[in-house]
Amino acid sequence: MERIHTKERPIYFDNSNELCSWMSKYQNNYCFCSFSLGIDSLAMMLQLRKYFKYIVPIYMYIIPGLEFVERALNYYENYFDKKIMRVPHPKTAIVLKSGFLQLNNDYETDFLDGYDMDAAPVLVADAINFPADTMMGIGNRMSDNPMRHMSIKKYGVVNYQRSTFYPIFDFKNDDVDNIIKENKCKIPIDYQIFGRSFDGIVYRFSSKIKRHFPDDYEKIKMYFPLLDIEVKRAEL
Repeated sequence: MERIHTKERPIYFDNSNELCSWMSKYQNNYCFCSFSLGIDSLAMMLQLRKYFKYIVPIYMYIIPGLEFVERALNYYENYFDKKIMRVPHPKTAIVLKSGFLQLNNDYETDFLDGYDMDAAPVLVADAINFPADTMMGIGNRMSDNPMRHMSIKKYGVVNYQRSTFYPIFDFKNDDVDNIIKENKCKIPIDYQIFGRSFDGIVYRFSSKIKRHFPDDYEKIKMYFPLLDIEVKRAEL
């Protein structure tokens, strides 16, 4: 991919449409999308496809192959007509190495040394023959919280060093809801079960997975065999 040549690489934009329009030209229609299965990531995918021709969503899993997660990913692969790349979440290596909820700490995780949020899209780029510095869309919004608002105001919505940008930085909650409803895109079952997207094995998630998805609960215990103790402790 031959990138457009420009001396100016702006980090501040008046709105998300202006950002995505500029970025699609800068990236020659290529980008990654950090696809967490949260509603912000859905809104971001719907926003990106207005401007980019070649979008690759990347899902970072906590535990590989959970059935309720795979059902959602399969739905969105069909909905967006795009393959969703599955890669380990960096914090999975951290908790495995720490011995969290394990009988012993004998996992061979050295192969993930140095693997972080920035490394994941580089690995995907190499696997699918994308440029290593392909920009990754992240669903951060100014309205998320005051700290994020101040950070975006101060540092802008593009980080060229980390190859990231915020395609829906100015979206309010209503904007997120509206773009999802307008496109008749379903929301993952996570929001019915957890009230948000699944992103860990702490009690608020594991207790409900045990109740609603017992097979997936047993799969999680293959990695964290002391999970029952954590659930029972939290219920005391």
